[in-house]
Amino acid sequence: MNTFQVENLFGAAFDGNAAVVRSAIASGALVNARDRFGASALHWASRTDHPDCHAVLGVLLRRGADALARDLDGRTPIEWALAEGNMAAVAILRGGEKATRTAMPKAA
Repeated sequence: MNTFQVENLFGAAFDGNAAVVRSAIASGALVNARDRFGASALHWASRTDHPDCHAVLGVLLRRGADALARDLDGRTPIEWALAEGNMAAVAILRGGEKATRTAMPKAA
């Protein structure tokens, strides 16, 4: 894992910079990498109400970000968005949660 690119990914996700998010992933950052709080880039992107956060959420979800990922406190990205009142992110993440659930293997 490219630690520098992961740090870029988290910063760009929070800043709403979709171009840097794409570049960090293309350069080796794992889309579901976690920070010391157990948060992923999707968590950080869901928290901000930056005008481009919606584009960042879309990039992360299309690249396989886990919309059901939980941080160390057990909170998902949608819970982070709700805590910030970021209802546009909530709507995007609900679509991502549905896609994640659909892609999960069925229990026997």
